[in-house]
Amino acid sequence: MNGKNDTPGFDVLFFNPFLRFSGAPLLITGLIAIILAAIIGSFSDAQFNAVLNVQVIGLIKPPLYYLITLNILNWLISTLFFLVLGGILSKTKFRIIDIVSTQAFARWPNIMAALAPLIMKVPGFGTTITAVYIVQCSAYLCLSLMVALMYNSYKVSFDLKGGRLVASFIIGLFLAQTVSLVLTYNILQKIW
Repeated sequence: MNGKNDTPGFDVLFFNPFLRFSGAPLLITGLIAIILAAIIGSFSDAQFNAVLNVQVIGLIKPPLYYLITLNILNWLISTLFFLVLGGILSKTKFRIIDIVSTQAFARWPNIMAALAPLIMKVPGFGTTITAVYIVQCSAYLCLSLMVALMYNSYKVSFDLKGGRLVASFIIGLFLAQTVSLVLTYNILQKIW
């Protein structure tokens, strides 16, 4: 890293752990995080109904398998678009396991986003504007962190830089969001 100290700083570990970690351990950790976010969401009423969406669903309680399916599909859809775009644009060799595992791990902030709505279940506080504001702010912060991790995952996995990196990431994220929304609202919600 800097030649003097090989210990990564907080910024590397928090925003770009992919400089230090990849492969199967990161994939397992990411899959656990994806499933854990769905399980917590089943208690807090948080549903990740698209790649970049978290919604507090309230009255309608989908089954846990549906919430887990949504989370896994969101990860697979975004990974697929980044794999295709990165594969086309990368001038270096890449490993599929790197993009698959790093994109899975990039979704860990969804655990925090799933925890935030639990504050709305506190008697006397849960329905206040303050509680709603806390949940919304938490969701935006978690989404921002997740997008930063997804970006760094894409950047490191395909060794892309500059305008090609930024443009292809935005295009991939837009396509993934669109496909996941269409899939959720036109197909998956009719199943359960």
